[in-house]
Amino acid sequence: MTDIDAATQAEMLQRLKEPFPPEALKTRKGAGNRSFTYIEGHAVINRLNAVTGGRWDLQVLKIWDVGDLMLAQVKLSIPGLGEREHIGVQKVDPKAGEDIVKGVITDALKKAATLFGVGLYLYGSDYERDDYAEDVPPTPQERERRMAPVHREAQRQGIAPVPPPPAPIPIQREAWVHPDDPLDQQQFTPLNVLWQAKKFVGPAPMKWQGWLDVLAMDAPDADVGLREDGRVSAQRVFRAFRDHAGITTEPEQATR
Repeated sequence: MTDIDAATQAEMLQRLKEPFPPEALKTRKGAGNRSFTYIEGHAVINRLNAVTGGRWDLQVLKIWDVGDLMLAQVKLSIPGLGEREHIGVQKVDPKAGEDIVKGVITDALKKAATLFGVGLYLYGSDYERDDYAEDVPPTPQERERRMAPVHREAQRQGIAPVPPPPAPIPIQREAWVHPDDPLDQQQFTPLNVLWQAKKFVGPAPMKWQGWLDVLAMDAPDADVGLREDGRVSAQRVFRAFRDHAGITTEPEQATR
């Protein structure tokens, strides 16, 4: 990282996180017909150029797809301030062609820039999730049809999507867990696959309370097997998240 003094670092960070003028703000409809305020990619690029004199770099680390979503992981570097990585996501539209590749990279750039403070104030409490889910997940045939032009364009640009991760193997051993309990590795691994598929921002929760909080917001009717002692079923939490993510898993075995 380029050496700059603390005062210059502080000034750059302050300029990066300054609010955008009203004319730069856009709105869109999201879940529950709520309105979300956002900034477009060119506004972020202009802010980065203005603060750094154009001395910043974006590296596309990988592009892949999960279900009906395309994802891109990027690394944003600003001399003197370091590097930040984030993941962008776009719902696949087979008519979009190269636009979907550009769009998912732009989304990743915008999110990586928030880690330097750019536009972070616009996210508020909605920073933890994006609204891309469909009520009915596409069939494998429909998903393949939608992804075909996207893959071709990504390959043309030399950033071909990597193979999607395997379907998560369900939690096989039943356990009644308390919300404050940490997940062990066998519980965390399959749930983390679902977390990545839903494209929540940030790392997956390491305690059961975090998973229950998300379900309470996004799937309040989910059956988690809540008992009088406050414990819930690890298997049922997994199934609720799996259904919420709309992902097919490997065949489940009998509870042992």
